[in-house]
Formats: sequence, C-alpha cells, structure tokens
Amino acid sequence: MNTGPLSKSIIALSIAAAFAVSQWAMERTTVSLNGIWDIEDSREGDAVPAGWNHKAPVPGLAHPAQPCASP
Repeated sequence: MNTGPLSKSIIALSIAAAFAVSQWAMERTTVSLNGIWDIEDSREGDAVPAGWNHKAPVPGLAHPAQPCASP
C-alpha cells in the first residue's frame, strides 16, 4: 500500500492531537460535589429561593429530600 504525503500528514496530525488531549486530561483538576446539599423549590425559573429548607444527597434526586432540623 502506497501512502501519499497527505495521508502521512493526516496520521501525524492525528497522533499529535491525541497526545495533546491526553496531556490536557492528565493536568485537569477534578472537584467532587458529592455530599449533602441544601435545596429548595423555586416558584419562578430565575428567582433564587429566600431560604434553603431541605437537604438532599448528591448525587441523587430531590424527591427524597428531608426538611432541615430547626435550630
């Protein structure tokens, strides 16, 4: 099989791109968001609730959220 200069260039570019992506993946920082979060229903899509009166596990669903204990 005779490969031309265009094919060799595409292969070299693919290898270089794969190397660059692997280097980026090794250097990225990961932050875990797992835990218990305070949540609250909002009445409007852009309004921030005044208080956060329930707790829910993350990752998880809001459905099993429990009311916060009173101080």
